[in-house]
Amino acid sequence: MGKICTVNGIRSKGEGSTDLLGQELRNLSYEVLDINQEIRHTWNVRDKGTVKRDVEKILDLSSDGDIMAGHSYGGYKIAEAMKKRNYKAVFLFRPAMDRDYGFIHRETKIYCIYSKKDVTIWFGSTLLFHKFGAAGAKGFRDDLVTNIKSKGGWGHSSDFNPLKQRQYWANYIARLYPNEI
Repeated sequence: MGKICTVNGIRSKGEGSTDLLGQELRNLSYEVLDINQEIRHTWNVRDKGTVKRDVEKILDLSSDGDIMAGHSYGGYKIAEAMKKRNYKAVFLFRPAMDRDYGFIHRETKIYCIYSKKDVTIWFGSTLLFHKFGAAGAKGFRDDLVTNIKSKGGWGHSSDFNPLKQRQYWANYIARLYPNEI
């Protein structure tokens, strides 16, 4: 059996997002590894070396068969790690990614939790010469991705706050993958 790995975005180490989801999954008896990465700013994520180091850390700590959950830029890093890992499932919460991202591993089940209310994603998708895109606000165009409209509010991390939102997503994951405990 695999574990669940959570990956934070750029402007936090996950304390207001993926760490909260991870704790709810632990409360449901899942083995969870928070892959808390360095805080990045909007522009240094354009640097290929920075992206490569972040992805290598994910690859070092995750394994084939794991379930991954990433928020914002954390979703992009997981997608890049998928080029070398065959994860069981990937949950991308408001990913800061292009809607036409080319996923490699087709046997991995991919879920995109998006929100048309997410101003951060809308702004990020307008930046020129940047990896950020509107998938977190509109979903992916790939038919193999299950796009799920978020019930969360306007905030970029509102799928994790308030408590009822992160409990909803932890229970959602548990319903889909109950045998991972």
